[in-house]
Amino acid sequence: HILVLPLRGEVENLEFTIKQIRYQSAWSLKTPFHVYLIDFGIGEETRQIVSILQQDIDGITVCTQEEFPEAIRKNLRLQSP
Repeated sequence: HILVLPLRGEVENLEFTIKQIRYQSAWSLKTPFHVYLIDFGIGEETRQIVSILQQDIDGITVCTQEEFPEAIRKNLRLQSP
């Protein structure tokens, strides 16, 4: 599963949201999961939370709108056998 979340400013409950999605993906759906956080001007506190989440959870990519297509291509290449 792929989730794309556009982010701007400070985002409340981001950690909870991503952890819930990861839990549902891993246990209920039994499928890999990748979250693309599109940076439209992320606030400093949110940026720190995202950095911690990236250390704790595989499958989180932060990119700009312009970088997004290449990030998807890169992820698909990494998943190819």
